Amino acid sequence: MDFRYLLSGHYLNGKLRPELNLRHVLMQDRIAESFGETATPAFSLVDVSLNYAFNRHLELNFAANNLLDETYYEHLTRSVKGTSDAINAPGRNIIFTLVAKL
Repeated sequence: MDFRYLLSGHYLNGKLRPELNLRHVLMQDRIAESFGETATPAFSLVDVSLNYAFNRHLELNFAANNLLDETYYEHLTRSVKGTSDAINAPGRNIIFTLVAKL
């Protein structure tokens, strides 16, 4: 079971757009051992972003994904070859983007 929540807003005549994403995934223990699947623990993620449009041609974006630096992996992510160790998803990512619309 995968729950996703999104809270967003538009401020300053739509120029400022904050966003908060919450995701919670329950433990998955219904597995097919014949395919090498293993049980997957539950995890929760928090992502935030802030976008500001200076004008119709220039925009600045900031995002922090996996803000709490949760160690997790998706259920269907395969393990490291020859082991039962899962390949973890990326940790905290911080992204700044300047967008110029020509």
